[in-house]
Amino acid sequence: MSDYYVLVTDAGAELEAAAHAAGESVELSEFGVCDGGVDFTPDLALTAFANEVYRGAISALEVSADDPSEIVAQCIIPADSGGYTIRGVAIYASDGTLYAVGNYAAQDKPAPDSGFAVSLEILVMLALSATMDVTLVVTDTAYLTEKQADTLYLRQDKNLDEIAKTGDTAQQAARDNLGLGSAATASTGDFIPITGGNATGALTATWLAVRNATTGKTLSLDVQDSAGNDVSMSVFSDGAHQKLDYADTQGWLVSLWRNIADGSVSLQVNGTMNADVINEAGQRVYSPNNPQPIDLSPYATSDWVAGNFVTGTQLGTQGSLTMDGGLVEAPWGCVLTGGNGNEGHQVGFALYRPLQYIINGAPYTAPYASTLQMQTLPVASVNIFADLPHRDLTELANCQPYYNSDAGSVDGKPIICLRDENGVDWYQARFLLTGAVFIAYEPDTGIIRLIDSTPVNMWPWKLSVRGLDSLPDDCSIDGTWVWSDGTVSRDATLLANRARSILVREIRIITSEILMYEHSTPRLGDAEKVHALREYLDILRDDLDEEYPVWPLSVHSAH
Repeated sequence: MSDYYVLVTDAGAELEAAAHAAGESVELSEFGVCDGGVDFTPDLALTAFANEVYRGAISALEVSADDPSEIVAQCIIPADSGGYTIRGVAIYASDGTLYAVGNYAAQDKPAPDSGFAVSLEILVMLALSATMDVTLVVTDTAYLTEKQADTLYLRQDKNLDEIAKTGDTAQQAARDNLGLGSAATASTGDFIPITGGNATGALTATWLAVRNATTGKTLSLDVQDSAGNDVSMSVFSDGAHQKLDYADTQGWLVSLWRNIADGSVSLQVNGTMNADVINEAGQRVYSPNNPQPIDLSPYATSDWVAGNFVTGTQLGTQGSLTMDGGLVEAPWGCVLTGGNGNEGHQVGFALYRPLQYIINGAPYTAPYASTLQMQTLPVASVNIFADLPHRDLTELANCQPYYNSDAGSVDGKPIICLRDENGVDWYQARFLLTGAVFIAYEPDTGIIRLIDSTPVNMWPWKLSVRGLDSLPDDCSIDGTWVWSDGTVSRDATLLANRARSILVREIRIITSEILMYEHSTPRLGDAEKVHALREYLDILRDDLDEEYPVWPLSVHSAH
């Protein structure tokens, strides 16, 4: 026995015997292939085909030309099925019975997306006692052989040659089926016979001359577009004009007239001239309803102006910075808007907002507005108005300034932009940040300096920006809230330093008031006031001596 063979299963043999006894035939309809990872061994006792990876309709079933006791089943696996190795094949009867099984030399079937997807034809040889006992049930999804297709369909490359070769009877039947009668026959001579055909040269027809004798028309074609409306097109000449009329029985008349003498052309619709373009002596004629066109290409469109010019200004997200007694300057492009003051070299904080221009509906900070001297910064060329490929960002780390050579200059100074430590430009990336609320914080300390519901209005000068789902209710930019270890919290040390700074300032104020009373002319009640101030001063000093002083004090009202 050959290494590769096909067996009719016991179930298939029983089905065949029953069909033969009843004088019927076994109907074969489908085939399947399997891939079990190892070679498949056919077995007569099989009733199910394990590890089946594809099942489809049998395309053809024919008696073998070499052996009349064999039937050849043509099985085609399309190109859109693959990604497995064929190791076995099965034939199914129309009732689902596993009729035959066979092993198959391991054959890879490439996946459709492998770049080498092809269809595969498998010919299954079935040895039968009587080939007439087996027939094929063809389904709508079956693949036809070229021979079968030639018996069912006309081939494009033969240009109806199949009908021509079948004789006059078949040709006439084809014309009858198309409703052509005897019209589609070969022409004879340069004329159109009454039955129809093709002709070249002069056209003469007695019935046309009779039909149009009263109007002088030389050609008229009539059609009916509905039960109550006849449409006609007529070409004629009255000696002075060549005319083309389009009319219907509902009163519409479109006339195109050409003056034979001067070559002018007129167009009328129900007697009124209508035209999009009118020329007189080669020159276009204009009117209020037909104005002269203006070339607007040299002018800017509203979209271009909105994308390249400032359409408004605003102050952006409020930020804070610490004042420790030294010189304080807001980030470039920002203006100071408030703070808690600073005296005696004590810690305070200032508030600022960026000055922003609205360009194409989005704010852009003017960092050169407060730049009084040039500083050494990195230089890069970035189109800040171009969109980055969409992706979700949760953080832009350590946004540092750089000179953007693509953004131009103002008064000889280059425009300053921001980019994070990965080189991503702030203006391009801000729209990709995700979150319900956004914070900007100092990369080294984690102190939160900006809070906003949108990052678009921020100017994170030397800060990191992160989107969050929520913040504590009392979170603020007072310099005591930090981002650390993935959470937002109030730092006890920063809060104590802030309280200590306020206590020192308060002690200075109270001490000054006591001295004022002691060096001025005594008045009624001054002694009581001084006593109360000294008690309050002792409380302040005690609180200041604590490791974590608190402000405001619950006894502050004593002042």
